Amino acid sequence: MADQAKTLEETVSPKPTRQELLEQNARLRRRCQELQQDWKEREESNHWIFFSNETVKLLLDPVSGAISNFNQEALHFYGYRRDDFSRMKFWDLSLLTEDQLRKDLYRAKNGWCKGFSDKHQLYCGEIRDVEVKAAPVKYRGKMVVFAVIIDVSRQKRNEELLSSKIEEYRLMPDYVRSEMAQRWQSKELRLLLDNIQIQVWYMQDNETYGQVNRAHAEFLGHRAEEIEYQRLQDILPGDAARRRVAQNKQVQARKKELEFEEWFPNSGNEKRLLRLTKTPQFDDAGNVEFVVCSALDITEQKLAEETLQKNNRLLEISSEHDDLTGLANRRLFDKVFQREWQRATRAAQQLSLVMVDIDFFKLYNDTYGHMSGDQCLKKVAETLKQAVSRSADIVCRYGGEEFLAILPDTDYSGAARVAEKIRFDIAALKIPHEQAVNTDIVTVSVGAASMPSMLGLNSPPREVMLNAVDKALYRAKNMGKNRIACLELDAEGRVKNTYG
Repeated sequence: MADQAKTLEETVSPKPTRQELLEQNARLRRRCQELQQDWKEREESNHWIFFSNETVKLLLDPVSGAISNFNQEALHFYGYRRDDFSRMKFWDLSLLTEDQLRKDLYRAKNGWCKGFSDKHQLYCGEIRDVEVKAAPVKYRGKMVVFAVIIDVSRQKRNEELLSSKIEEYRLMPDYVRSEMAQRWQSKELRLLLDNIQIQVWYMQDNETYGQVNRAHAEFLGHRAEEIEYQRLQDILPGDAARRRVAQNKQVQARKKELEFEEWFPNSGNEKRLLRLTKTPQFDDAGNVEFVVCSALDITEQKLAEETLQKNNRLLEISSEHDDLTGLANRRLFDKVFQREWQRATRAAQQLSLVMVDIDFFKLYNDTYGHMSGDQCLKKVAETLKQAVSRSADIVCRYGGEEFLAILPDTDYSGAARVAEKIRFDIAALKIPHEQAVNTDIVTVSVGAASMPSMLGLNSPPREVMLNAVDKALYRAKNMGKNRIACLELDAEGRVKNTYG
């Protein structure tokens, strides 16, 4: 039995000749060149994403803290010259410790956090409060952190000023607090409120305005005196008024500060996203006497966050798909293979791989030119997607003219049928190829490998199956091309059956 297995292994893996080794080396060199070209094209296609709009954007090395790249708005915001800024590290800008920033960047690189608060010092010495929105991306072959810097200094100052005044009110003597209405109408407080950029007002009860500041009145398109001491229903649209009353009731019931976010049209009928903060103020008996409200316009911040998410998704899609054919690339292949292997292991199912190589493709490029070669690759890729049609199956471009398909829950005979369908469908395209041997059209050689998904392999399952499917493809090409060859592996990764 051992002699029979040995003979079968020798049949499957004949000792390569010198010429075959040279051809294999040439294939590997072409594959490396294709990967380098893929990365170059991907970086060029993503260039517009990084440098678009006026948001401050940085690419940060999470290990060294180096600023790998930046857009023009970053230079404008921080005030540095390009040469100086390109030599800086992220912690040169921040008031946080280097250790804390290393932790934040590490968490962002691994997708464990989407951002953090920081204080950044500009070239002129001014300190700005910022929010750093961060996400991991691949840049020049390694993972870096894509950061959007949002200046929230004015927002912080206004919030601190308002909080200090509320605290000042709370610390007032009882006789002063009893005269709350007169105090709110004082010239000093009116001047303060009208110079706060965020909207501020208070509610006498759940439905009735007290005093409002200029920012809130102008946002609604009224004068302050037209709003003060009026019912919400008389100032705001019906749905908005009912929503605000419900919010006030929640604050009354829970007796704690609450935040709400809502889209609301301003005086120009432009919808803006507002973050409402409503803080209850209590009388001596502990009852809610009135509610202090503020509204911060966070539309730009929200748009910046959405832009970051959109850009990150575009970068993720781009980094996992081949630009020419639209198929998955090696990175996505590795991710899907790991997922499907684990699923097959849990369900005790078989998993198959199919590798496709276009015959005499270098001669095709030399004869018809690279533009025609690209069109040929696109036609083959589209045909492969149609031939491998189940929703769980995935086809990727593995190299220059090589493609790989993952077939979950597919045994040896099923993989052979898919391989033959692919070979037949490509030939049916009848793409002319006058330099091909024994034919005048484009053909493909197909290798397939199947095995039960079992734990306990001596080598990683990805390596075992890729090695097997590569041997099968080599076998098909060695038989004269325009052929298929299939290998069935046992649970330990040894060849059990062959076809072709």
